[in-house]
Amino acid sequence: MNVDHKLRPELKIRRVNLDTGRENIVVISRHSRTLRPEVFRGFSRVELQSGTKSMLATLLITDDDSLVGREELGLAEPAFRRFACPVDSLVSVTPAKPPESLEAVRAKILGRTLDPEDIAAIIGDITRFGHGDRGLPRGLGKLHDHGRTAGVDAGDGGGWDTVALGTANRGGASTK
Repeated sequence: MNVDHKLRPELKIRRVNLDTGRENIVVISRHSRTLRPEVFRGFSRVELQSGTKSMLATLLITDDDSLVGREELGLAEPAFRRFACPVDSLVSVTPAKPPESLEAVRAKILGRTLDPEDIAAIIGDITRFGHGDRGLPRGLGKLHDHGRTAGVDAGDGGGWDTVALGTANRGGASTK
């Protein structure tokens, strides 16, 4: 993600008492003076940057100025813990780039059989981009390819050495 964050206006981090499970959720005021929320309306995923830290999150826009102020970015509890920057730290927000494997996902939806490189790219993006609780199983389930088994190195994907997709566990994930 090569966006120059120094050119982006910055907001102060505010911890928002929202339990979003494992989802990285951030909240911006519709009345923000720093960022124009209408610019982000078409984007559900954003990238946060503060110094050398960066994180992807899902953006919510609120009309409730008591939740976040006009100069603030609210981080729900899981996002606040993961981003690990103190309250009032400055953060820039940019629309997130789509995952590189998006074309392979579109091809699969259209019925194309994926080759091992496509599957590896999709699983790599799932592990890198931190899809939430609902996204990971759905993403893995879509990779099941008519009984074919694909083993793919998932890197540092929560301790898995390999993700196996096959007929015995239709669309599920298991460790080898």
